Amino acid sequence: MDLKQQIEQKLIKAFDPVHLEVIDESHEHKMPRGSQTNFSAVVVSEYYLGKSRHERHTKVYRALLKELDGLIKTFTVRTYDTRQWQGRECFLPSAPNMAVATQEFEAVHPTTE
Repeated sequence: MDLKQQIEQKLIKAFDPVHLEVIDESHEHKMPRGSQTNFSAVVVSEYYLGKSRHERHTKVYRALLKELDGLIKTFTVRTYDTRQWQGRECFLPSAPNMAVATQEFEAVHPTTE
């Protein structure tokens, strides 16, 4: 099993997401395509209802503690509860436009701090 699949499985187990997108962005960090050192993720889950962005991200990083301890150089995560996400998937395409789309989404639908 590759690292991307490990990340996906751990996030599924921890958050039972209604939407999950894990993207290997290593090639965007001057690494060979497929080197699996730089990732971004979008995780949408009912688990996040009522939780702050800090709480959400802390839980994600704890779920991926082993992978983040030396295997992954950079990891960017966007977390949304089901209310924030409902009907808004068009704002979050896959990389390479993910950062711009996420900024647009968050401008319209700010998360709870």
